[in-house]
Amino acid sequence: RSAYPFKSMYKADKELAKLSTKEYIDQLVELLSDYPNLEMISFTDHNSVSEDVYTEFSSRNTNIALLPGIEIDMKLTDDGKDKHLVAYLSLRG
Repeated sequence: RSAYPFKSMYKADKELAKLSTKEYIDQLVELLSDYPNLEMISFTDHNSVSEDVYTEFSSRNTNIALLPGIEIDMKLTDDGKDKHLVAYLSLRG
């Protein structure tokens, strides 16, 4: 199963869609190792929260905190164009 479940018009996204969750996180962790001062990231898929991606990333030995998030398509006008609302979520109960 792909870690990147949504189809996209962008070539890089099409390549990401071919990766398993583990492969996607492997590549991401390698890329993020070039940024030692990075403290936090969020995965904000369109209209979905990928629990598998958060779980896999959390299982890695990084010092990077995860901020759960989602990008929500919103129709705010009658012109037919969607806008995007990015929401970040608290894990505190």
